[in-house]
Amino acid sequence: MQHVSLDRSLLIRGSPSAEPLWAAFLKKAASKYPKVVVLLFECLEADLKREFGSALPPGIVFVECFNEALEVANLLRLLEQHAGERILVAVDSLDHHLLALGVNRTARFIENVKELEIPIICRTTSKEKALNSLTDAILEVSFDVEDPELVLCHSTCFQKNGKRVVTTESWK
Repeated sequence: MQHVSLDRSLLIRGSPSAEPLWAAFLKKAASKYPKVVVLLFECLEADLKREFGSALPPGIVFVECFNEALEVANLLRLLEQHAGERILVAVDSLDHHLLALGVNRTARFIENVKELEIPIICRTTSKEKALNSLTDAILEVSFDVEDPELVLCHSTCFQKNGKRVVTTESWK
């Protein structure tokens, strides 16, 4: 597989109505990576599982993150166990994580994941105005993905202040 390196994080923007597209994206990710760890920061697991139907792809692991300090430490320990394996971390509802942890701690968490050489994809339900104030630090974190098919950037992909932003509508 061709190795694609993006110089910025991939931030996936969407609304709660975008769950079918997010689920479709995670299914595609699960076909490329043996394990996809989905970090949930609001109660979306039931919605996502409904989108998957009864056939939840093997390898997709949902982790609810409501006790922020404890969960972040536990998550890093969990991910360390899988360092070196082909896994992908998908952060759902990044804006809730940012509001709970703050930008600096969230950026540090994502940097820690990157230090483990684990690719990470983030989704946020923020509107663009909130996006600007919440996620600048996150967008500074580098992102690597092994397969260009996982980054389905169509006409809705745009550059914002030199940072790559992909909306959920760009997943086909």
